[in-house]
Amino acid sequence: MSALIPVFETGAFSFLAENPAFNGAGIRVAILDTGVDPGASGLQRTPAGLPKVIELVDATGSGDVGMATRTRSKDGGSSITGLSLRPLLLNPAWDNPSGEFRVGLKAAFELFPRELLRRVRAERASADRTALAPALGAAQIAAGCRDDPDGEFAARAALLEALSAGPGGGGGDDDAGFAIDVVSFKDGAGVWRVVVDTVGDGDLRAARALAPFSVAQEWGTFGGNTLLNFGVGVHNDGDVVSIVCDAGAHGTHVAGIVAAWHPGSPHLNGVAPGAQIIGIKIGDTRIGSMETGAGLIRGIAAAVAAGAHVINMSYGEPSGRPNVGRFLEKARAAVLEKGVAFFASAGNAGPALSTVGAPGGNSAHIIGVGAAVTSAMMDEQYALCVGCFFWRL
Repeated sequence: MSALIPVFETGAFSFLAENPAFNGAGIRVAILDTGVDPGASGLQRTPAGLPKVIELVDATGSGDVGMATRTRSKDGGSSITGLSLRPLLLNPAWDNPSGEFRVGLKAAFELFPRELLRRVRAERASADRTALAPALGAAQIAAGCRDDPDGEFAARAALLEALSAGPGGGGGDDDAGFAIDVVSFKDGAGVWRVVVDTVGDGDLRAARALAPFSVAQEWGTFGGNTLLNFGVGVHNDGDVVSIVCDAGAHGTHVAGIVAAWHPGSPHLNGVAPGAQIIGIKIGDTRIGSMETGAGLIRGIAAAVAAGAHVINMSYGEPSGRPNVGRFLEKARAAVLEKGVAFFASAGNAGPALSTVGAPGGNSAHIIGVGAAVTSAMMDEQYALCVGCFFWRL
């Protein structure tokens, strides 16, 4: 297990053993990546007991929900009507002195990472097949009755109607999923609270009214067995709620390398276990976790606004022109004007031209970081052995 994170190879373990006070305490590291899971092991607390992840930002806009619509309960506070037109059952214990709520609507599948989306669609399709087996059997029997075309047509029509109303909505790649209602309000202290219908059934009585993650580091989890954690942000004086979910596992992996703290398993600690993490999502879920120019600019702005001392970006691509572009201008300003140390990976390309990608290899103000694989790392991280088998021979 000692080579899962190469703290021995890099000297980080021995350095911390000799200098325990230099563990990154007081340093905020912004991870510009696919997002950071607030529920991940090792990313809960620092050795000093402080929250490990202090901010979650979706710089891509993929989790944005319009919340301009305002409403009030008409039955003494027990329910309101959501934008889905469902009655939403409320928790009477929520602290909402004004009685005013804002409502929004979001397609759940716009939030789910690609691999999770595949799994959920497959599970919904399986649920359909089980629930609709009688209707499917009737349609198949009717299809075999060539002397009763009207009966066959009616059976097939009934099957299509049942499929659309089934638990999986028909399943497969065409499954559009379900819509989730979002409710927000200001509590007695003037803090925005956000309630997400994580299962899409309209019953919010047991749902947690989350404060923005930067305020209280509160997070929720989507229902069923999705295991998808999320935080929320509130912007534009409440007109926009951001549901911040991972677009993939890579950002959490990087955050762990940087600053994970496992009290009982120090060999799994990150390089700076005392540091705190600012999780900034630049991988847009809607386009398979790819980044956009707007997302990158917003990501740097969010890192600076959150007081980052270090920015780590493990995204990159080939580029033929160094030190050019709006993104590099913003990176340069963060380094020179705000004193941020900006690190970026050298990428996974090569050999030959563009082996070292952008921005790690084409900016005078970003430190590009390459990689090395030791024999111990290959053995521990067994997938590495496949690509390195012949090299080791």
